[in-house]
Amino acid sequence: MNVVLASGRLLLLCALLFGTAVAGALAQGTSPKGRESGTQQSARYSLNVWAPQELQLGGQLDQYGSYVVILRPSPGDDYWYRLPHTIEMTGALPAGVELVQKGTDFGSLARFEGTPTELGAFTVQLRGVMEDGQSTTTSVITMVVSDPRLTEWKATPYGFDSTRKLRVGMAAAGFGVELQSPTTWARLRVPLGLEAEGLPGGVELVRDSQGGYSLQGQPTTAGVYACKLRFSWLDGGLVDEVNVSVQVVGEDYVPAYTLGGYLGQAFRVNRAVEPGWNFFYVDDEFGARHNDATITLEGLPKGIVWKAGEPGSFDGLSGVPEEAGVFEFTAKATLPDGGATAEAKFTITVLDSIPAERAAGTYDCLVQREQANDGNGGRLLVSLTRTGKLSGYLIHNFQRYPFTPASATYADTGALRIAPPKSGVVFEGQVQDEGWYGDERLMLTGLLRRAGSAEDGSSPGNGAWVSGHQSQVRIAADPSPFAGPDRVNMIFVRNPWSDESQPAGTGFLSFKVAASGVVTGTFWAADGSAPVSVATRISEYREGGRFPLYLITTNDSGRASLSGEIFLNANSDAAGTASWYQAPSDRGSFPGGIAMVNYTGVIGSRYAAQPDNLNLLGLEEGVLNAELELEGAGLVDEVDVPLTVSNNAIVVGAAPPPAVSGVKVKLDKKTGIVTGSLKVKTGGVGAAKTVQFRAMLDPQNPGAVGHFTLRAASKGVKAGAVRIAPRAE
Repeated sequence: MNVVLASGRLLLLCALLFGTAVAGALAQGTSPKGRESGTQQSARYSLNVWAPQELQLGGQLDQYGSYVVILRPSPGDDYWYRLPHTIEMTGALPAGVELVQKGTDFGSLARFEGTPTELGAFTVQLRGVMEDGQSTTTSVITMVVSDPRLTEWKATPYGFDSTRKLRVGMAAAGFGVELQSPTTWARLRVPLGLEAEGLPGGVELVRDSQGGYSLQGQPTTAGVYACKLRFSWLDGGLVDEVNVSVQVVGEDYVPAYTLGGYLGQAFRVNRAVEPGWNFFYVDDEFGARHNDATITLEGLPKGIVWKAGEPGSFDGLSGVPEEAGVFEFTAKATLPDGGATAEAKFTITVLDSIPAERAAGTYDCLVQREQANDGNGGRLLVSLTRTGKLSGYLIHNFQRYPFTPASATYADTGALRIAPPKSGVVFEGQVQDEGWYGDERLMLTGLLRRAGSAEDGSSPGNGAWVSGHQSQVRIAADPSPFAGPDRVNMIFVRNPWSDESQPAGTGFLSFKVAASGVVTGTFWAADGSAPVSVATRISEYREGGRFPLYLITTNDSGRASLSGEIFLNANSDAAGTASWYQAPSDRGSFPGGIAMVNYTGVIGSRYAAQPDNLNLLGLEEGVLNAELELEGAGLVDEVDVPLTVSNNAIVVGAAPPPAVSGVKVKLDKKTGIVTGSLKVKTGGVGAAKTVQFRAMLDPQNPGAVGHFTLRAASKGVKAGAVRIAPRAE
């Protein structure tokens, strides 16, 4: 029996933690899942923090899973975090964890290191200070340290199968075990006691610094070994155990070779096979991959050839398929030492061409945010007739560029090229089957690149990916199944993965689907911009309909863009995501400005009904004391107005702040949207200013979130965030 334990210092620490000290530590309690939040300052640089928010008592932090970087907000400016700077921290980290400052070499970033020795939730605020004294935005993170013994863990072996062997005298590699939670997919990272029964001589099970366990050493004797691996807490409790089999062969054993392949590209008649998407490889029984094999193929479809090149070059398949169908071919590989694989059979499916008659329709496409469009993204609307004529428009860098058949071409291969006049860009793409949904709809994909740049758009800042679906054209007698007389109302909240230093304002989308499949609606942006119209066409699938969302909004500082995609099912439940962008020189009127915020669309529905005995804000049953909070530009201080909330109405409570008067609040029971206004003194001499606000159910917390606008004749429109939440006692 081999018993493998951790080194002395960490072993002593964990023995204390998982012994009698655990009960005392648990008395502190734990908080809900850690989250990162932040405030936006008027700063040239922003602070981005990637830190582990779920820690395990006694588990070492992943050295690659934590870092603190400084970025400038301009698109594509990814390397400013290399400049000299210091990270300032307010608050206390878990005992055993420390903040390490950026080093002097190029790749040494600020990060968190250590092994937590204390249970609980720990919140710190971080700010970066540049060498010249300029500061960054601040960011607040919470680390939650939990006791791993309160979670179920399962031992998951890998590499132990009938095709893998070890050889006498060869390093035991590729065999290991991970302990994972079947409910959270977390990995157990704390040191454990190990009992490994039946392992081959010369081989032991060893823990690495990240909590994984693998076979190490060199086996000394051939044979088949039935092994039991047992994992236990350091105070003796069982974590899990697993039975595995290890086969060790002699030094003169000649391994068998296996030929594998990847045919990842869709093949289509009369369309050139794209290089790099099809390749073959050779593995042996010891887990080694051989790149020096010579591959021979027989029975390829007519028009497709194998570019042999040099052994191991993996040049792949090339050519132009000449006929549609399903074709089976054989492949074999020979190694320089004479070893060869058995013949393997593969299948290639060649699809028909897509003539204009089949591809005709409207494609509403989103252009991804890239340096090629200064981070603004865009929209490409393409109409293709049955005779192959293309027309439509491109929205690029806030400008609309229409195009006619004179500047666009379509081929029966499904390839098209569009060069909107005066736009300075070219789109080259393909109409193809939408593989995710089957062949019932087509989609358009391709690359938008700057005119005169590399054909593949690979030059830095020159290419932007474009994708969109074919819309269904309806007639009056065949209405869209997603149509309805009522509107669908959605709220957008900040995605947990977005930069938390950005504002948490909320956007609203209210839309209607006509019988023809045309989507029309209105979007209220998070920065208090004037509402913007939505007009597009829904693409229909068995699973539901999809339509792109691309809007340009304006405010007193300029323009911004929002893009994403909305999904709508047959029950009229809607969901989706979107990203908001406003250039640093065009920051808008939201407090501190907006650079980039990613939003998640909360499920909304035209059929949403008020639950019995539960108000639409998701608060407690019956009457609840709450408060209306305003925070943003133009206010002297935060404004907190007491409210009384019931399942039927919102009533202003007693004793509002002295600077506030004329509070009006209205709850729409059907949509869950709260609207209202109030007057607030903003400092100085003069009449109070009118604040108008709008909010909707917050899916992540009790209450509602939204935005407000404050109109001042001399300063234009100011905006900020509004929230209705349970009132603190």
